[in-house]
Amino acid sequence: MDPLFSPLTGLNDTELAILPPVYAIGASRDPLRDDAKILVARLRKIGNSASYEEFDHCHVSFFFKSTGIQKSIDSFNFLVGLFDTKIIL
Repeated sequence: MDPLFSPLTGLNDTELAILPPVYAIGASRDPLRDDAKILVARLRKIGNSASYEEFDHCHVSFFFKSTGIQKSIDSFNFLVGLFDTKIIL
């Protein structure tokens, strides 16, 4: 399987171990939420730095369109802040 499609199944432990730190986010109604949790657990098990944050009462397709838009923007800015970039709406 193409690792760009699914790093969970497309990469072996040696390949996962050399990845940079991973920050995975999910929504409570995200169909791939469990996959993200499994990937983070697997990365941690092999010694890689990984964290997971879940946003309650939210579906992935509405993640940035939710009623808590400022929280979504703040979360996004936190993520892209790692790359010294910001968005302003």
